[in-house]
Amino acid sequence: MIIQVVTQYFYPEPMRINDIVKVLVEKGHTVNVLTGIPNYPEGKVLDDYKGKNYKKHQQEVIFGANVVRSRLIGRGKGSLRLLLNYISFALFASIKARSLKKNADVVFIQQHSPITLCKPAYVYARRAHCPVVLNCLDLWPESITSRMYLSEKSFLYKRLKNYCKRIYNKATVLIATSSGFADYFTDVLGMNRDVIHIPQYAEDIFNAKPMPKTKGLNLLFAGNVGKSQSVDTIIRAASLLKDKKDIHWHIVGDGSALNECKALADDLGVSHQVTFHGRQPLDTMPKFYETADILLVTLKANHFIELTLPGKVQTYMAAGRPILAAAGGETTKVIEDAKCGLACASEDFISLAKNVDMLLKNNKALAKYASNARAYYEENYSQDKFFNDIIRTMEISVECTEK
Repeated sequence: MIIQVVTQYFYPEPMRINDIVKVLVEKGHTVNVLTGIPNYPEGKVLDDYKGKNYKKHQQEVIFGANVVRSRLIGRGKGSLRLLLNYISFALFASIKARSLKKNADVVFIQQHSPITLCKPAYVYARRAHCPVVLNCLDLWPESITSRMYLSEKSFLYKRLKNYCKRIYNKATVLIATSSGFADYFTDVLGMNRDVIHIPQYAEDIFNAKPMPKTKGLNLLFAGNVGKSQSVDTIIRAASLLKDKKDIHWHIVGDGSALNECKALADDLGVSHQVTFHGRQPLDTMPKFYETADILLVTLKANHFIELTLPGKVQTYMAAGRPILAAAGGETTKVIEDAKCGLACASEDFISLAKNVDMLLKNNKALAKYASNARAYYEENYSQDKFFNDIIRTMEISVECTEK
C-alpha cells in the first residue's frame, strides 16, 4: 500500500507514530508523512527548524518515509499560544495537502490533540479519492473543554461538539485506543457507527526485567506532569506516609503542573522522599523502570478523562511491574482485569497511601502482580498484535473502497 500519514507530531518529537511509520516501511509499504515543525513537548520550535533551516527540512526522508513538514506556531506557554499552535498547523498543513501527489491508497491519521489536525487529512483524501483511517488517542471536545471548564449548555461547547462529531464521522474507519471511547461517541456525540478497538503498545526497550531486590519501596510515576495527570495526588499520598523512611517516590517527566507539584512537596514536607527527575530521554527510561518496585498511574477526577487508558499503562505492564492507580474508569477496569495491582478512585490520595502501605512488606503480592502485568501485556498489548491489527484495518478500508 501507499500510505499517507497525517500527524501534527513526528520525529524528533517522542511519539509512537515514529514506530508506526518505521514498521510500516519495514513491512514493505510506501509511507508519506505530512507533519509539522517539531516543538513538542518543550513548546519551542527547535533551532534546526527555524528560519532558513526550515527549508532543508521541508522535505526529507526519515525511517525510509517521505516526510513533508508544514509551518506552525510553537506551542509556547499559555492557552492562547496553544490555540494558535492548533490552528496554524491545520491551516498551513491543509495548504500543503493540496500540493501532495494524489497517489495514496489510504490516509492514516494519528489523532492526538488537537482534532483540527484531521483537516489536512480530509483535504488530501478528497483529492486522492481514498479512504481515511482515524486512530483516536484523545477525545474531543472533552480534551479541551475539561481544561476550559466549559458548560455543556454553552454555545461554544455545542459548536465544538458538532464540529468534532463531523470530523469523527468523516473517517472511513474510526479506531479507539480505549473501549470507553465507543461509549462516548455513541452516548455523548450521538454517533451511530462502528468503532474498532485497538489499544496502544509499549516500546520493546521496556521488556520486563527481574524485580529489584531492595530494602523499602521505590515507587515511580513516568510521563507528562499536567493537570489531567493529577500528580499532586501522589505528593499528597506521600505526605501521609512520610514517617515511613523506607518509602521513596520518583517523578520522571515534565509538564505544566510540575512546578506546582514541587511546591506542594515542599509545603507538605516530603521533598526528601519525593525526587523529581525531570524529563528524560527515552533510551534512559528502562533504567528507572528496572529500579522501581511499583509503578504509579494517576488521573484527574473527570468522567471523560477516565474513559481514556493512558499509554503508560501498557508500558508499565511491558516492564513487568505492579501498578498502583488513583484513576477510575478504563484504567481501573484494565488493572482489575489483569490482576496486576490495586486501583482506587481518581484523586483519592488517602486510598492510594493505604494501598502503598499494604504492599510495603508484601513481597509475595508484588511478585504476583508483576507476573500478571507482563502476561496480560503479551496477550493484549504486544507490538505484533498492534501492527497486524492496524495494517489489516487499512487493507480492509482500501478493499471496501475499491468495491
